[in-house]
Amino acid sequence: MPKVKKPKTDCDHELLEELRKQRECLELAVRGTGVGIWDWNIKTSHVDFDERWAKMVGYKKKELKPTFKAWSKLVHPDDLGAAQVFIDDHFKGKTDQYIAEIRMKHKKGHWVWILTQGKVFEWDKKGKPLRMVGTHLDITERKEKEEELKKLSEVTIGRELRMIELKKEVNQLLQAAGEPVKYKVSL
Repeated sequence: MPKVKKPKTDCDHELLEELRKQRECLELAVRGTGVGIWDWNIKTSHVDFDERWAKMVGYKKKELKPTFKAWSKLVHPDDLGAAQVFIDDHFKGKTDQYIAEIRMKHKKGHWVWILTQGKVFEWDKKGKPLRMVGTHLDITERKEKEEELKKLSEVTIGRELRMIELKKEVNQLLQAAGEPVKYKVSL
């Protein structure tokens, strides 16, 4: 961290104090939300990311190469194409920001679901993106709960359909025996 010079005036002191408060607030917000931060120099392909970002995929920051290529190698092959389309759409101005839900390979070998969001903040004179900054948030638990709910829903729907079939069969048996239909059945 650069050495901070002693403030010369009360105004300088107030500005430094305000800056310190804003930095503290930002750090608390980042820690409180559990996001990891990335900062991508698009021209050089260098990506700077923080320790929280690396920890989400089981690494320490120093273990990962700070490049876009290193990031893309961690992304699940089925998600990489869509993520690239979302990035390209943002670069072309079709979206205000980049948002994607992707799987990334954890150091231990399993997949971690990540909500990645970012925005280009610097453009060159020709309208080409230069710098994009964003966050990663581990959403694995949410995705697992969604999958559980989906399976539970499929089981419930399957049971409901089976009940309808059973009611139809009972009605058919009753009709064949000359008895009145007992169940009203509709889909």
